[in-house]
Amino acid sequence: MATLKIIEGRIQDISDRVNLILFQMELPQGEFRLVAKKETLDAFLYDQLKSFQIDDFCSFEVTLEEKDPAICNLLSHIKKQGDYFWSHKTKEVARAYSFLLNSLREYLALNGYTEVRLPGIHFGRNKNETFELAFFGKTARLTSSNSLFLDIYAIQLQKAFSIQKCFRAEKVQTNRHLAEFDLLEVAGLNRSLEETMAEVEKLVKFVLDKFEKSPFASLSPINFTAVKQKTFPILPYPEIENQYHLNGQSVGKYEIEIASAGPVFVTHLPRKIASWTALPVNQKYTRTFNLLLPGVGEGVEGNQKQTDKNLFRQKLQAAGVEKQLGWYPKMIPYSNFLLTNFGLGVERLAMWLMGLEDIREVHPIYRDNDFSELKEKD
Repeated sequence: MATLKIIEGRIQDISDRVNLILFQMELPQGEFRLVAKKETLDAFLYDQLKSFQIDDFCSFEVTLEEKDPAICNLLSHIKKQGDYFWSHKTKEVARAYSFLLNSLREYLALNGYTEVRLPGIHFGRNKNETFELAFFGKTARLTSSNSLFLDIYAIQLQKAFSIQKCFRAEKVQTNRHLAEFDLLEVAGLNRSLEETMAEVEKLVKFVLDKFEKSPFASLSPINFTAVKQKTFPILPYPEIENQYHLNGQSVGKYEIEIASAGPVFVTHLPRKIASWTALPVNQKYTRTFNLLLPGVGEGVEGNQKQTDKNLFRQKLQAAGVEKQLGWYPKMIPYSNFLLTNFGLGVERLAMWLMGLEDIREVHPIYRDNDFSELKEKD
């Protein structure tokens, strides 16, 4: 007796041949090809199958004796009622992004980091590029970074990280900006800036290795072997400042050019463009770095923290945010110790991994300066 099995899913493709119909089906467990043979089916059922369309949802009873399961009975047929179906690539990118998140977490777990969950709503406001809201009568904002909270965890746990949604109300609409995005933030106690940069490089290469061995490798244009074997170059900002006529400004429009041959670190950014929490080297430069990715630009930003509690309090007073951020030095139990952290834009890393030209290709539903589901689609 033939072995029967029920297969149900969406029809991806139909090939109508002489006395034979081939259905390419998308199922939760993968893709299957089903065969409908005229000689083995009731004439009415065969004619019914010939009327099916791509994107219909069907449930078939099939036999498994041959190479391709053969349809022997139709259990249900739901006709499509709209054309909103994602392309094969869109679905693969979504699956690959999930794989990327898991790979990042795997590396950090293997290397002794504790994942923590941090507040998404922060008291007060200290930037123009934040989303404001009322929190039980208090002025508040959606988080644009959780680095200060993460520092507190790292001081207690030695190593900590978070992957959370962050929000920035930047009035720009480029191919690499989203208003709502995933930010991986990592902090480590008693670790120098150089050690942190080495950690970032190992993390990126770990992800590359996982991606190369995954079903999603075909999405990537990267020469995995070449990138993994090469040490990421380090370019101190003071050494390229004159070359690119930066005058203390962001590397900005030169990022793609600088990273054209592969990922590269730019270090010791000027104080006026670096994080306000970064440790100064002198009056002009800081203990900071950016990792630039080919075709994308800045993908990672990190710094060694200013941990002198008295100086930090003075900064808060000078900025007029002592009430808002005074909790931070209070939660630090001592001064002048090594503390570094970095933030990695997960969507930007995904852009580089998969050769995507627009960050909006990472998520089918996204937030830039509008609601994607309300936009008119071409």
